[in-house]
Amino acid sequence: MTFNEWGDFFAGVSAPLAFLWLVIGYFQQGEELGQNTKALQQQEEALRLQVKELRQSVEQQKEMVKVTQQDLEINRANTERQYQKEKLLSQPVIRYRGVNSNASQDQVQQSLKLLNIGHLINRVELEVINPPSGLELRNEFLDNWDYNSEKQLHFVHPRGKSYSRTDRFTLELKYLDGLNEASSQTLFFSFNQSGVIVFSSERAKA
Repeated sequence: MTFNEWGDFFAGVSAPLAFLWLVIGYFQQGEELGQNTKALQQQEEALRLQVKELRQSVEQQKEMVKVTQQDLEINRANTERQYQKEKLLSQPVIRYRGVNSNASQDQVQQSLKLLNIGHLINRVELEVINPPSGLELRNEFLDNWDYNSEKQLHFVHPRGKSYSRTDRFTLELKYLDGLNEASSQTLFFSFNQSGVIVFSSERAKA
């Protein structure tokens, strides 16, 4: 056989083998693609599960934050109520115990007796608000005012000056309360038919 014939012979023999190899390669690629597709699907499913778990975790975190906020709000409210209770108990309670009047040649002194049945207070500053004409307070500061302790506040006015029931004034007390915090209390006064100072009421302020 000539070389050309041998070439044709080998070409004819190898062509089916090459085609078979091509077919086998095609199916192998298809199988690999199928495996890759399956792997991608598994990865996708795993990602979906991770996303689901992440969403559940986020929801759980939101619930935990909500519960924590509720607990903080309850604790804050309880703390505020406890503080208000302690604040109230740390205030003085002033009661009117009467008045003594003394007259000199040119003025009259009315000494109000006030009893504290509440908490001890310190550094008490006294200020008369809108006093009637001629009325003055002599003692404007008290070092302290203890429980069940009586203090006298000395008011003076010119002799011959008369006051009626329509004459009113307030006395503001500024002090450090039982919590050592700055507080104040307003006392309301008026006059009776004899022109004597009488106690009306009180109002405490934080």
